[in-house]
Amino acid sequence: MKKKISLKKKLFFLTIVAMVIFVVAETLIYNLGSDYEMGISGEYKEVAQEDISATIGGNKEALKVESVEKDGDNLILIHVKGLGPGEANVNFRIKGDHADEFVQRSYHFTVRDSGLVVCNYPSGNFAGYQYLVLLLTLYLILFALTMLLHLAQYIKNGKFSYVLIAYMGIFFFVAYHAVFMLYEASNMIADPYGFRVFDILVNWTNLVPMFVIITLPLVVILAIALVISNIQLIRKEGFRIPNALGIVLAVLIFLGVGIAYALMLPDNRTTYTISMIMYAMIFYFEFMLASTIIMALVASVYRPIKKQDYVIILGCAIRGDGTPTPLLKGRVDAALKLYHRQLERYGEGIKFVPSGGKGSDEVESEARSMRDYLISQGIKESDIILEDKSTTTSENMKFSHQLIEEDWKARGMEGEPNIAFATTRYHVVRAYVLANKDGYEPVGVGGKTKWYFWPNAFVREFIGLVYMRWIRNGVFVACFTSLYIYLKLYIESM
Repeated sequence: MKKKISLKKKLFFLTIVAMVIFVVAETLIYNLGSDYEMGISGEYKEVAQEDISATIGGNKEALKVESVEKDGDNLILIHVKGLGPGEANVNFRIKGDHADEFVQRSYHFTVRDSGLVVCNYPSGNFAGYQYLVLLLTLYLILFALTMLLHLAQYIKNGKFSYVLIAYMGIFFFVAYHAVFMLYEASNMIADPYGFRVFDILVNWTNLVPMFVIITLPLVVILAIALVISNIQLIRKEGFRIPNALGIVLAVLIFLGVGIAYALMLPDNRTTYTISMIMYAMIFYFEFMLASTIIMALVASVYRPIKKQDYVIILGCAIRGDGTPTPLLKGRVDAALKLYHRQLERYGEGIKFVPSGGKGSDEVESEARSMRDYLISQGIKESDIILEDKSTTTSENMKFSHQLIEEDWKARGMEGEPNIAFATTRYHVVRAYVLANKDGYEPVGVGGKTKWYFWPNAFVREFIGLVYMRWIRNGVFVACFTSLYIYLKLYIESM
């Protein structure tokens, strides 16, 4: 069996690739850095070659002009070479019809200790910058494709978890920047002499508030949907704090965007900085929220690709007469669909593990209620393993796993059993995470879910993601926000 490479090893490999790419870029820039070619666009149809000149102003030991020549009717190329560390100006002049008529422009250059020639004004370009832009673009594309392929493999195998949600958020984040760099690289190729490296930084810092503003209508729609769904959820299920999470998030969304926009006053450095920090945080968490929503939707419609040996049915409240509620019935029906699908495909069924204890207001355990329903649907009692001690989803997974292992060994089976679980669609990701904590990786199938459960489920999974990985999220947000604010203030000061 071919051994698969883990994502950690792939990311380590990508780190090595990044180092190689930048070493290659630095080598190219170092070797080519003393030669710099600049292009000056304009209307030069009537200008003769002998009327064009370029001279060095200032430190002549730092820079020299190698050549000045027309390239067609709209471009003049000036080739300069670095001689040693220092600063100098390149004074470009075009003679007019009379001796005292001329057009002059001045360009300021710095030659670094390494010999690298940098045009400080007006372009900010340096010799060999094209290689760095192209290699950075290539790396971001490679990174995004690697993440996408790994995500596809995880999803194919039904491994839904908060880690996978985080990886999807990172994929969206990297892919967004890869598209941005592709756009910048295409501009550079289309207009190599009009392109400015400095513009990449300017455009990138503008991407953050622009993205937040562009996605604002979608965020507003989500916030309204959260409020409506939570009101309906409270009406149907009663008031509990988890049922009002959507309303809380909606209020935070409106407050966050409103405050960030209100404080965006360039004349006041303090409020402007706070505004940029808020935009950067909203930018990051929007990606994570989007990945949470997409992953929850994908997980809810997932169908196992392998034959499963057991299916755990996660319990929830039953009716006063002991029969399953529509919500619980939907979970059992999802397990039955898996059973019939396997029976048709493999000629073998699956063992059911209805899991759920007896609540203080229930006439019998949730597990027994589900067992009776399974039997009424034609399932043999010998194919049902009852787990009626659990009171939480975590216990559902833990106790059911113990019973499955006992049954697997009692049957003299070798290896590890393939385990699935059935729950409500919005609950698939959370249940998978709790099973992971118990040391195994089942695949989930989702039952029908009322529409008003979905928005609140997205919020709950999103909060769970942020909470379970709060250190990593905090470090990433702090680093990203610090870099963004530094570049934004640096650019604004120029």
